[in-house]
Amino acid sequence: NKPSDNDSVNMIETSDSQDPKMDSLPFMDTFYALSSDDSYERSLAASSLLRHLFSKVNFKQSNDSDNHNRKIALIKDGHYAFTRLLKGLCSGRASARQGYASCLSTFLELSFTLGPVVSEDDDDDDDDSESKSDESTTKCWMEYYMENEEASSGKNSNGAEVSLSEFVRRQLMKHTVESASGDRAGKRKGSGGAEERDRMYGKLFGILAVVKSGTLFQRTSSVTNKLMKQYMLDLLSLYDHKKWFHEASIHALMQLVSAIHEHTGLETLTPLVNGVLPSFFNGKHSAWTAEKIAIYLHLQTIYMNAKINSSDVVLPKTLRSPLLTSSALTGGTGSILEALKVTSAVVHPRCHLVWNTIWSYLTLPTIDHRKLRDELLVGNESPKDILKSLINGVIIVSLLATTAQEQTSMDGTTGDEEVAVVTSGANKSTKERKSLALSLIHQLCCKLHLSGDVLEQVVLQPIIVTKLFVNSLISSNKNTMGPLATFVLNEIIESMTGGTASVEDDVIDRRFGVIKALIKANPEFDFVSHTDAVTILLGLKQKQDDHAVDGKMDELWESYLSFLQGQILTRNSSPETTKKYIGLMFSLANYVFRLESTERRETIFRSVLSLLMVGGFFDLTKLQREEQREDKMNDDTSDEYKFLAVAGVIQNQLLKEGEAAPAFPYIVRVSMSSRFFSLLSEAISATPAEHLMDRGQALKDNNMKYNLKLFDFVRMGWSALERNGALPFEKTRGNDGDEEFSIMNTRKEGD
Repeated sequence: NKPSDNDSVNMIETSDSQDPKMDSLPFMDTFYALSSDDSYERSLAASSLLRHLFSKVNFKQSNDSDNHNRKIALIKDGHYAFTRLLKGLCSGRASARQGYASCLSTFLELSFTLGPVVSEDDDDDDDDSESKSDESTTKCWMEYYMENEEASSGKNSNGAEVSLSEFVRRQLMKHTVESASGDRAGKRKGSGGAEERDRMYGKLFGILAVVKSGTLFQRTSSVTNKLMKQYMLDLLSLYDHKKWFHEASIHALMQLVSAIHEHTGLETLTPLVNGVLPSFFNGKHSAWTAEKIAIYLHLQTIYMNAKINSSDVVLPKTLRSPLLTSSALTGGTGSILEALKVTSAVVHPRCHLVWNTIWSYLTLPTIDHRKLRDELLVGNESPKDILKSLINGVIIVSLLATTAQEQTSMDGTTGDEEVAVVTSGANKSTKERKSLALSLIHQLCCKLHLSGDVLEQVVLQPIIVTKLFVNSLISSNKNTMGPLATFVLNEIIESMTGGTASVEDDVIDRRFGVIKALIKANPEFDFVSHTDAVTILLGLKQKQDDHAVDGKMDELWESYLSFLQGQILTRNSSPETTKKYIGLMFSLANYVFRLESTERRETIFRSVLSLLMVGGFFDLTKLQREEQREDKMNDDTSDEYKFLAVAGVIQNQLLKEGEAAPAFPYIVRVSMSSRFFSLLSEAISATPAEHLMDRGQALKDNNMKYNLKLFDFVRMGWSALERNGALPFEKTRGNDGDEEFSIMNTRKEGD
């Protein structure tokens, strides 16, 4: 139990007296159990040790003599426990460091805050005992431990008093650093390296325990500031110790500076940054590592977040240069780029700490999400620009080894080509680098709340989707990158459809962004990847009853239909790819018309039917423009107007693309016409959702009414097109104005 502010020197309340059968371990047994791999056993050991030392039950004795003896015994036990916890940090056994560091953190918090309970009867004693009582009620347990330490009487060599925090640091250094050379004496040859490693990790975990306990910040003074500086220097010395210590030491330093800012503010942190870190950051970018980038950006993030609430925040001189810039991230062989690239050595599921730091730097925490900042504190580039440079430079070029030719071809990809992977030289895209790329895409899509446009245009670019998902999920690669790619793809889908995602205001925008990205990479993404990703994101996997009247899904389908129509009309793809887009449009309409009918859903269905009929059957060369029509329609919602509007869009778009005649290639028209008849047949044979409960003659009558209405829609549209100059492809107009059938000739028109 954590103490309250009113119990500054009181023991913690426990339920021992109410529940004598509570799980507990003997005091001496707790130290062994703290190193257990079982988290419950470690937790039980820590709670047992802390209850033994800090429970009020310890002083509920019948007489003062017993309480006094108990106090002396607890001081000795507490001092012994303190020493054992510090020594245990250097143990390499099982989970000893986790168990001892966690327990030490709470031990320090309680020993700085709590003290022995003095009996109320002491108030009737003589002045001397009353003086002792007052003294005892103002002392915390750590003061007693310090007095009990034989090697330090609470005075330094100059006779000046030593603060509790200084005492803790001295003890930590004594048991993790100073005694290392002495303990190594007599060890067998070859054990020095492992012993040194354990000592260094013990020092690291000890500093983290002190930071987490908060005891370093309880009594701020010049001495406290000096201790903060010493701890920062300790961690920087660990960074310089070994290369494999870089990430762990910088992670601890980030925790320390965050705690300093949280407890004492920027007025304390700024002098420490200017006093300690300039030499660490000194040098050109060629000397920078991923860990240096992490602490640099972490500090800039602290000041950026602080400036939100105070315009008076000023960056320390050490941090005034922008580190992440487009030139640094896309320079090919720049040190920043290389430093980020080598983080692929940290394999999934863990990711190097620099990446979380970068995301925190570029995004702003809100109530539920992290969103891209509007601007940064340093530099002139926007977070979106930096994110794009980061993805292009690190993921696409460095990790996926994409050449300029590949990038150019994928920018205008048709979805039919499979992008080749560079497999030679230093630019080889290894499994580790692909794993890192997948991990970064996972974080960007699932952990951050990016807009649909950013997801489509920046994060899930066609080359990324192709190399990380399509190529990884084909059958031949299933046993290599397939499982990880499948996991990341499922996580992306879940983040867009599961939990609270369905009620977010921008859920449609984000889902639509991912859908467009996957389809642009390959229109048959679901088929080639052996997944249902696009189908699930569109909601086409759900039961029809789940879409009773869902305005958000109707909005998504309308946007999706407009996107497909745009892909078909812009003619950027090959005829084969255009056919695939037509198939996607058919699948949407075939699903929507089976749902409970609404005006928006009926519009979606009829829009698809109109486009398939106009594009598949009509030559629009001589279609009259809207301003040229004699029988202008005032009602732009009429069936005739819908067909003419579709025809006008096709005519304008195809002429804009430089076509001699506004018509699709023959192979595309065949696909459109066959899909038109299939969709019309499906609609006629199916029973509308609102009539599923009808039976007998009522069902037949309602089906007949719906079919006649649908046929009338097609008939009126066909008539309006011919009346305004559009010609069916099986008809040609002779010199005398007569219409003649010429199917074989018209097949070649526009091809």
